[in-house]
Amino acid sequence: MQIETAPKSIWQELTNWGKSLPEWQRFIVSHAVRDGTLTPERVDDAYRLFLRQGALDNGDETLPELPTSVTGRGMPDTGGPFTLKEITSLTDVNAIPESSSLKFGDGLTVVYGHNGAGKSGFARILAAACFSRSEPRIIGNIYDDDRIARDARATFLVERGNRAIESLSFKVGDEHTDLQRISVFDAAAARVHLSKENDLGFQPAGFDVFDEVVRVIGLIRARIDEAIERRHKPNRFVQLFSDSSDVSALVGRLDDKSDVAELVELARFGETEGKRLDEVLQRESELIADSPINALEAIETSIEDVSKIKALVDDVGEKLGRTACDEIRNLIEEHEAASLAANKAGSEAIQHPQLRQIGSDDWKSFVAASRNLALAENESYPSEGDPCLLCHRPLDALSAPLIRRMWEVLEQEAAKAAHATEEKLDRLIESLGQVEADLLPSESRIREQLSRQDPSLVAKLDVASSSLKRRKQKMVWALDLRNKGTLPSEPFEPPYKALSTSLTKLEAQKSDLQTGQVRKVLHGLRQEHVSLRHRQVLSQNIDEVLDFVSDLKWVQQATRFKSRSTSPRFATDKQRALFGTLIEGRYKEQLTQECSKLNCTLPIEFRAKGRIGRTVKGLTALGGNKAEEIFSEGEQRALALADFLTEVGLNPGSAGIVLDDPVTSLDHARKSAIAGRLVEEAKDRQVVAFTHDLVFLSFLA
Repeated sequence: MQIETAPKSIWQELTNWGKSLPEWQRFIVSHAVRDGTLTPERVDDAYRLFLRQGALDNGDETLPELPTSVTGRGMPDTGGPFTLKEITSLTDVNAIPESSSLKFGDGLTVVYGHNGAGKSGFARILAAACFSRSEPRIIGNIYDDDRIARDARATFLVERGNRAIESLSFKVGDEHTDLQRISVFDAAAARVHLSKENDLGFQPAGFDVFDEVVRVIGLIRARIDEAIERRHKPNRFVQLFSDSSDVSALVGRLDDKSDVAELVELARFGETEGKRLDEVLQRESELIADSPINALEAIETSIEDVSKIKALVDDVGEKLGRTACDEIRNLIEEHEAASLAANKAGSEAIQHPQLRQIGSDDWKSFVAASRNLALAENESYPSEGDPCLLCHRPLDALSAPLIRRMWEVLEQEAAKAAHATEEKLDRLIESLGQVEADLLPSESRIREQLSRQDPSLVAKLDVASSSLKRRKQKMVWALDLRNKGTLPSEPFEPPYKALSTSLTKLEAQKSDLQTGQVRKVLHGLRQEHVSLRHRQVLSQNIDEVLDFVSDLKWVQQATRFKSRSTSPRFATDKQRALFGTLIEGRYKEQLTQECSKLNCTLPIEFRAKGRIGRTVKGLTALGGNKAEEIFSEGEQRALALADFLTEVGLNPGSAGIVLDDPVTSLDHARKSAIAGRLVEEAKDRQVVAFTHDLVFLSFLA
């Protein structure tokens, strides 16, 4: 036997759905459930979460707290009993005095009065606070010359089941979820039912969430579009360069994939690059004046200088390289083993339970000093009866042999081995101290010469020198502390490639000058001249260039993220699926029944279709004609009321209905049918009818 399970509620469905959504979408859904409409501040919060998920913010902004539960609701779909008991404390509602109030019964309440009696004021405040397709404008007392324009206010007294009366304060613009369970029908709502396709008016409990989600996503999409447009700027930097160079080519093709590190490197233009530019200009002048001799001499000098630096790097590499580190590591390990053996041998020979430092370095220094002092006093020291070197008391038969055994420890092989490794470590420290890790000292002639010939090599040698100095210092620390853990762990990378590249370039220039190819050399100098000038210009604009590239990367990232994240399909598809599961299939049948009860069986057809973020329905006459073009005003009013009652009947959370002059333009027969239908409806939910029609009142009675 198959066991039927109760259908899930919309709240359960929303909770399960929300768990699968990214944080920014779950934030929107959660607050659409709680607040109905997200405030501008909530939209800002959702946008910040959106930016964080897309990696479009700085990554350190404070983000809003995400609700722990998607719906925060535990009530069943019906929402529980809810009854409107009274409206009181009206403020700025037409000309109704603030002391006025209106009470309601649990079933059918009829409010009867002539035109101008104040019925419309109460009906409008109900339409503003409850669910209504019209948006009534409520104006204060126009007869009061001293009035101040304010939002209309009222207090609603309500009862939930058998509990005590509860007070709900309301002002125009507020949304009370409970009051939204009461639907309002008036002349404006009737026109909406018939004159256009419209949102499914009853908005079953929870289905309003989807419309709000789509609305907020639209706002976020518009905001990200605006941000993309604001950051999408033309590349004006190409106008800064008139000639062609590696710099102008790189700037000309700036895009979101541009290498920022490469741009920063090309924009480095300091004193070294300035000197090189001056040197290039001078060499150009010399060659143009047919005097290449000086340029040739300068190149030959630079070749000699680079060769010397290369030889220095080879020597430094031998003393600071990986092999040297391995030798130091082995020597430290050898020293640790020898010291351990010596300490063990010394402590075993002369150990004492109350002395813990026997065998330590301080103890060895003390013993060695005592032996040297004793030999200076008397070569036969110590003998029984000799004075102690410290306390001057005569040595007894046990003390003299003990002193001799302590001195013998220093002569043991283990101690000698430990001492030997100590000396090796000290000599190695001294040797490392003489290593010249500064490949290109400041104020040196070689540095000045190379700064003119090859400034990029100077920069690379300075980086290499800093690395070598740090490496040397770590090696000295390891030796001094006898701790192999402080040895450098980074790979040893001497600037061989930069030196070789520079030598090749200089040799080529030398060959060109020696073979008389001055024009070729001039062309090379001209290219270098332009490149240096362009680097200077780039250095002056690098901050703006980097900002431009950053914006391009942001725009690309934002465009990709927007295209895959801001489609409302995830909401509309879910709405359509839940609508089919929880709602669809009953509407047409119930509408036909309502028309029959109201004596308005007319040639109409029902159609429902999806739009972005909502499901809409339309009522049309057969043949595709609009209802208002075919039917009389009375027939239209009856048909609109049937549509209204159908929507209310399909809403399991509906607690009541309010009708303002529902029988205008209707004949006696239809008034009677509507009166009977409202009396029937009052058995299921609270019904409030405002009317000035005495015939209709008598039918209701």
